Amino acid sequence: MANFEHNLDTNRTLKTKKYTPEYSISEFRGLYVDRHTKPGEEYLLCELLETRSSDFEWKVGPHTHPGLFQVFFIYSGGVEFHESNNIRKLSVPCAILIPPTVLHGFNFKEDTKGRILTIAEGFLFHICQKADYMTTMFNSIIIVEDFDKHYSEQKVKECIERLAEELMIAKTGKEMMTQAILQELFIIFFKILESTSYFGTEAEPVNLGYYQKFQRIMRDVDAQFTVKKISSELGITSVHLNRICKKNTGKSAGTLIDERLLEESKKLLTYTSYSIAEVAYFLKFDYPNYFARFFKKHTALTPSQYRKQLEITIDNLKE
Repeated sequence: MANFEHNLDTNRTLKTKKYTPEYSISEFRGLYVDRHTKPGEEYLLCELLETRSSDFEWKVGPHTHPGLFQVFFIYSGGVEFHESNNIRKLSVPCAILIPPTVLHGFNFKEDTKGRILTIAEGFLFHICQKADYMTTMFNSIIIVEDFDKHYSEQKVKECIERLAEELMIAKTGKEMMTQAILQELFIIFFKILESTSYFGTEAEPVNLGYYQKFQRIMRDVDAQFTVKKISSELGITSVHLNRICKKNTGKSAGTLIDERLLEESKKLLTYTSYSIAEVAYFLKFDYPNYFARFFKKHTALTPSQYRKQLEITIDNLKE
């Protein structure tokens, strides 16, 4: 694609009519509002949060980055974090780990300080290939507000600052050093989460290649996706796929598919003006009532009730 920013199928044809939403979700293949950069396979950037965020008056609209994993580490100030179906104020210091294609946005207090680490997805998996238990951190947004006494916020900060410094130095061994620091950083995050029982049980090594492919397929999930269809595409049995998913997340492949489809549903209901029928067709449900049934099963709310509840929540946050 020549233009690296695009929106969700604004010219698509539905079963009934052509529809153009009043607003939609921005997707950037590079950094936020960057239309020109196409990150390479080993793309890695560590920048000051205050430098980038102040350019946007400390407000970063909801958006996604295909192929890029990001870590926001906020040293001081304040932040309101926007997810696909939630807005929450975070305590500082904190770290936010954001996988590719996952919707996110921010409202920062002026003069908030921190670092933003952006890394190509494939490069991250390459770095962590000998520690595939860490892929449990790459499935969904993770927010770290409580740090471990052995792995404090200061230790995380020092690690990120060493990485930023190393990236500025053009010396022999730079590549090996940056990879070593990145490995250390993600092991620290894993240790912090492990100490807070975030993973429930101790993670076991799995076949990383299959799980990576499963994650990539899940990025484009819709109602037509089934465990059988995905396992066939991967060239393994449904039983094998379920075993891989359970070792990584403690959940079956079917549960992960439903969770991802529900996340996409909430994102469309929250950030677009699509009608409920159009959301259903977009996600390839055969009929709108099938979508409504799926949504209510997982949220105890109809899509209409969800939107009304969301309006009330946003109004309360504005007060």
